Amino acid sequence: MTFKWLILFLMLPLFSLSQLQKIDSLSNLLASLKDSSRIDYLNKLSVEYYINALSETYINVQTDSAIWFATNAQREAAKLNYKKGIAEALQNLGEIARDRNDFSTAENYFNQSIPLFEKIHLRERYSWAHLTLGFCLYMQGKFLDAKIAYELALPYCVQVDNKERQSMLLRLISLTYSARGYYEKAFENTLQAIRI
Repeated sequence: MTFKWLILFLMLPLFSLSQLQKIDSLSNLLASLKDSSRIDYLNKLSVEYYINALSETYINVQTDSAIWFATNAQREAAKLNYKKGIAEALQNLGEIARDRNDFSTAENYFNQSIPLFEKIHLRERYSWAHLTLGFCLYMQGKFLDAKIAYELALPYCVQVDNKERQSMLLRLISLTYSARGYYEKAFENTLQAIRI
């Protein structure tokens, strides 16, 4: 068992180096881009710094840089009225706030991104935004609102036949029922998730 940890420890610098090369590549390309392409890359850099900073260890160590890129993407997108860029920047900021356990701030960002994703018909992003919103609501004890958010995320997953996401959402819905004392409904949703 310790041998596996030793190998992982020795390979960690390689994962970090690979990620830094990707960030450097995106940063170099950013200087030559304009308008919506630039905004898309600002959002990509935000994600790279935030989620993928050390992708194999899932340690998000670059949230300050991620916030900086997402904030700039949002500002530049607002100047161009580029709704996709604004929505993705808001979603990035919400996910960063969520993982910093600032659930009310995250909720605010997600509530801003959702109508934009809906307006520009990005259904997958709309579904994901509802899922992440549901989690933030749940963590604040807003169980009924969380259930509604999860239910709004579900139709897209059914439409594209994403069984894994359907099952996850049904389990999350089950948790909201259980938290409110509706154990039979919680059990029904859990069974449905297991069947899927």
